[in-house]
Amino acid sequence: MQQLKSYCTRENAYKFFFLGLLLQFFAHTFVTFQLRRDRDFMTIVRMWKELFVVAWAFYLIWHAISTRTIKWLWSNKRIGIIQVVLAITILTTFIISIGYHGQGLGEFVMAFKYDYFWFVIFFVAYHLANVLSDTQRTWLIKRYAHMIKYILFFGILWWCMAIVQPSFFERFGYSLQYFEGDIGKAPPILYKTGQRYGYIRNSFLFERPISFGFFLLAFWPLFYIHFLKQKPLKDTRWWWFLYLINVVVTFARSAWGSIFIQAVILGMLTYKKHIKKFVFWVIIPITLVLSWLLYLGREQFIDRAASNGGHIKYLLQAVEQIAEKPLLGRWAATAGPGSFHLKDKDKEFNPENQFLQIIVEFGFVWFFWWMIVYMYFIFVGIKPARTLIKGKKINNKKNREKYYMDWIVVWLSIGMIWLSIAWLVLHSFSDRMITYPFMALFGVALYEYHHRTTKN
Repeated sequence: MQQLKSYCTRENAYKFFFLGLLLQFFAHTFVTFQLRRDRDFMTIVRMWKELFVVAWAFYLIWHAISTRTIKWLWSNKRIGIIQVVLAITILTTFIISIGYHGQGLGEFVMAFKYDYFWFVIFFVAYHLANVLSDTQRTWLIKRYAHMIKYILFFGILWWCMAIVQPSFFERFGYSLQYFEGDIGKAPPILYKTGQRYGYIRNSFLFERPISFGFFLLAFWPLFYIHFLKQKPLKDTRWWWFLYLINVVVTFARSAWGSIFIQAVILGMLTYKKHIKKFVFWVIIPITLVLSWLLYLGREQFIDRAASNGGHIKYLLQAVEQIAEKPLLGRWAATAGPGSFHLKDKDKEFNPENQFLQIIVEFGFVWFFWWMIVYMYFIFVGIKPARTLIKGKKINNKKNREKYYMDWIVVWLSIGMIWLSIAWLVLHSFSDRMITYPFMALFGVALYEYHHRTTKN
């Protein structure tokens, strides 16, 4: 029992949460399609991550009661204000959805899951970081960055195995018969650029190749800070190549464009004195590879009629629905992934633009309040960025640690921006394996940043 208690620490709970999310889809596929365990109780098991966050939230409530103080909720005034705005927005939309529009609780829960829950994860992680030490918080961030190294290596290995020996994955529940879009069937191991033909796309442990692309896009700045920034190009060029080749073999166009632009900008900033080598060893090879792939597979990469036409079609439909009810919207789960979980299949609609999704659901009135919360994560990186631009001298360990956290917050904020750009044409923030760990890590990092800023 004593040994069990030693493992049930708050630090280990974080590690279990992050690792569990990485293995989420793989485990679900194995249990559902290989072990054939898809009963009602398995739904509860699959909700482990949401239950984890709820358990953390109850722990924080218990902690507040036992210590007879809630001042930790206002340890940072801006965080406190944003929390109040979010709480009022959730409560009000719930009352209107249930009371005025006559919707059921299940419909609002679906909307809450895809529209609000990742905000909740951030705030829970932020306050839970209060019970961790400085060393534990920093260690979690660095360990997650190191985990990405393993993801890059095994991601390429997975892709090679899918090409050479795809039948190997059938023993884990994956299918060689079904294709992307076959809902309720075992997921394909051979995702292809033309859906049923073309180049093999790498999804690795994720639900879809685009999901793996979004993951790499979101955590690229974190990886850059730890393993590429201020390091000689001769020591890092293989990590540049490995990261970018993982993105390339997802064949996800939005991830390609975003990562390439990030790589150019970050590389220019890092290798100012060796810009020619950076261009020769990184930019030119990647540009040639992408150009070659785009030329050979232009019909599959550029002229994807179904994909391109679908984006335009759904965008116009969303605009029409918004025009019908611009102020208060059509209400909970009438758009986005939540609509696919409802009984009425005729109402399924995903605009593949999550900003439009929320406007369709809640109208411009509540979209405005939702945006206040959302924009906080975009602008929170401005203050540490200004500090970095000023170039404060790093003359002791305390300043080095503060400098490190400045960079972490800036680049997490930038990661949020790049995901948001992808959000305009896809639903990058609906993928739990990306959003949940990203927001949890953001919460831990921002608390550590505020903590060190206060100490300074």
